Amino acid sequence: MNLPVCPKCGALQSAQAKFCSDCGTSLRPQSSGATASQQHCQSCGAMSGRDEAYCPKCGKPIALGPSSPPLATQGIQIQEYKRTCKACGRTWHSSVAIEKRLKVQGVTSNMMAATSIFNPLLNVVAIKNVRSIQGSLDKLKSCPDCGSHSYIETLVKY
Repeated sequence: MNLPVCPKCGALQSAQAKFCSDCGTSLRPQSSGATASQQHCQSCGAMSGRDEAYCPKCGKPIALGPSSPPLATQGIQIQEYKRTCKACGRTWHSSVAIEKRLKVQGVTSNMMAATSIFNPLLNVVAIKNVRSIQGSLDKLKSCPDCGSHSYIETLVKY
């Protein structure tokens, strides 16, 4: 029997659950195929989280819907790192907010690993989380073409 998984936080739920026990997200599928916490990328059509600024498939910024006011009128400023590989010359972008969030999650997981040394199961989960987060950060900071970690970085603000 397949147990439902929360579309927002990924937590495993009981078969009877209508809402996530961890974050409160509805577990009922939406009629459009997208959950309330998802959106379509305008460039490639892939699904992504509602709070994601960049598409996880193609890496392009996710456009706001037609009813959304421009970011500048909302007082929001987007910051990203523009990185140029020293080895092959490829340029790529990475969201400052996403990298900061991953760093905070990494610190939290490290603290959890350190405090769970007497509970082997929690320790294994925490160590896997730390490795996963570090892998995500490494991917954002390595050249998509050649994998080099040697780059020139510029902070860009929109």
